[in-house]
Amino acid sequence: MSTRVETMHNYLKLLLFLLFWLGSINSFAAYYDTLPKGVRTFVYRKVETGNVDSSFNQKEALNPYSFNFKIDADLLASISQTADAIEQLGNIDSVARANLLIGEYEISGDARVKVDGFGFGWGLTNRVTAYGILPYYTASVNINYKRRASNNFEQVGSDLENQTGNGSSQATGQALGQIPDVDAPIIQYALTKELGYKDLGNWQATDFGDMELGLMFNLANEDRWGTLVAAGIVAPTGRVDDPDLLQDFSFGDGQWDLFLEFGGGYYVGNDFLINSFIRYTYQLPSEKDFRIPESLDNTLSAERGRFNEKLGNTILYQINSEFIMNDWMSVTTAYEYQFKEENTYDSSYGIANDILAYNTDFERHIMKLNLEFSSVKLFQSNEFLLPGKVIFGYQDTFSGVNTPKVKQYEIEFRMFF
Repeated sequence: MSTRVETMHNYLKLLLFLLFWLGSINSFAAYYDTLPKGVRTFVYRKVETGNVDSSFNQKEALNPYSFNFKIDADLLASISQTADAIEQLGNIDSVARANLLIGEYEISGDARVKVDGFGFGWGLTNRVTAYGILPYYTASVNINYKRRASNNFEQVGSDLENQTGNGSSQATGQALGQIPDVDAPIIQYALTKELGYKDLGNWQATDFGDMELGLMFNLANEDRWGTLVAAGIVAPTGRVDDPDLLQDFSFGDGQWDLFLEFGGGYYVGNDFLINSFIRYTYQLPSEKDFRIPESLDNTLSAERGRFNEKLGNTILYQINSEFIMNDWMSVTTAYEYQFKEENTYDSSYGIANDILAYNTDFERHIMKLNLEFSSVKLFQSNEFLLPGKVIFGYQDTFSGVNTPKVKQYEIEFRMFF
């Protein structure tokens, strides 16, 4: 149970990192374009996911956020109020102890996320643009319980009572037959009273994410092609993960990041544009508190410790093609690849360092589709009052490793002034 709960938790923590990436202030069109000197732009982007209820595992297989587990004598033995009784039952009849079942359950979870992203850009020169981006998240996680099978107290008790000549077995059998049924609250008891976690239930939160600040430099701008380099930082302004809450996830990664991005575009004819770029992000180490896991099979823990965490560096690559239908409408399709190295941890808890790092690398393959309406060219020819853009977007994570399966819907408004 503990490993599966923690795995679901880790994938949910990845969701925000993977979900919202505005990148530079560019949004398709000619990737290498920068703002003219003195021109500013304001960007508002609304992003919403569908239900996130599954993920791609380390073998690229799609698994739902649900699992079945049994509450048996081993779990009861870990709870102080019932440990003595289970030990006594094992001394009397080890087979009865092994067969004892309190119930069989299914826990399933799903998440939904909405993001309001605010961006601002300013043309410092005709070739240099400064920009900033700040997302605001609204997230929720739903946890559902289903009972698949009830206890077998009566059956185990009857088997003990039938052991003739053994008074202890018969007395224990009679006692088992009179135990009232125990349902899902025992799960909460084990997590909250014994291990110190907060209740495992529905969760929701709203808060800011990490803020990105950067500069874009136009290196070349020829008739049909151009190149651009961008560099900047990501500041840890977002909500971080609560180590006492299993079903939450962070809105930021809790440390500073440095990134460098390079790409370019090429016009094939007058109506077809191909862009491509790559971004490398170095994530600086930071000190954080975590629960101290004892093994991969039991990652839940009552103890907390201080760790130096170095999140894996990331690579993002995208190639997109834009078909310009007329002066005010275009359609863009894109493929994006994301990769993150495994995290590393340093602390006095040697085994826990390796357990926390296990399966923290990921890769992700995404297809995107954008429909853009722009008044920029119409404004330049005095046919429209204000320059701006409206972009409708959809993207789907169609494959990956250690990453959530996410469908994402977007609408973006962009003004120039």
